[in-house]
Parts: sequence; C-alpha cells; structure tokens
Amino acid sequence: MRSCDPKLKLTVNPATSRFDTLPTSGNFGVWGLTFSTCDCTLIYLRNKEDSWNSIISGAATGGILSMRAGPQAAITSAVIGGVLLALIEGIGIALARMSADQFKPVMPTLPEGV
Repeated sequence: MRSCDPKLKLTVNPATSRFDTLPTSGNFGVWGLTFSTCDCTLIYLRNKEDSWNSIISGAATGGILSMRAGPQAAITSAVIGGVLLALIEGIGIALARMSADQFKPVMPTLPEGV
C-alpha cells in the first residue's frame, strides 16, 4: 500500500477543534430557536398544524437570519429555506404514503371447504 502525499493529509488538532464546534453549535441553536418560534407562531395564528407551517417557517427563518446582509440576501435565503423545507416535507409525506400501504387491513380468506 502506498502512502498519501504529505501535502494532502488532513491534520486535526484536538486543542483547536473544540473551538470550531462552539460557533457551529451556537449557529444551529439560533436557527432552531428562530424556526421553532416561527413555527409555533404560525400554529397559533392559523389554528392548524400542517406542512405549510414548516415550509413558511423555513422561509421566514432563512430571511430573518440573513437580514443583516441586505434585502437581496434575505430574499435569496428565504427562498432557499422554503424550498429546502418543502423538499423535506414532501419526502416525509411520500414516505408516509408508501409505508401506509403496509398497514392496511386485509380481509382474511376462508378455506374453500368451509
């Protein structure tokens, strides 16, 4: 087995890797808080819990979190957030429909001679 080029090897320093995880976890926490706030607000205002709440919440979260970069960036992020959440919800609905056929009740068949 030949060895890799030393220039291509990745070096991981445990002392610095923990500093990289803090901003990532903080950003994920802010995203989760914003998404949950938008989702719960829409559930309260619309009085229903459906896929549209998640899609609109994803778009609103993308727009809210990128407002500091300007209106064009906010609109772009809102569209991307809405499309991503629509894809996620669509895949979830498709999987639920495909697996629902497995649990439909089946009429038992009786033997011919009975």
